[in-house]
Amino acid sequence: MMKLTFAAASPFVRKVCVLLRETGQEDDVETINVATTPLATAAEVAAANPLGKIPALIRADGPALFDSRVICRFLD
Repeated sequence: MMKLTFAAASPFVRKVCVLLRETGQEDDVETINVATTPLATAAEVAAANPLGKIPALIRADGPALFDSRVICRFLD
């Protein structure tokens, strides 16, 4: 199962969540709610994305994807 680092306030995360809902993939991706800031990156975020930004899609069979455009393209 894939995991998505998630913070509700992020418009980039919402973009990915809309795509998940519209394509019926919500059950395929577990969301991991993280509290992160630009000055204090959460450990889960840093482990998934070397830039320390959200969203990041952690895949079971490959490297993590980051950047909402890349994630949406992969899920589409």
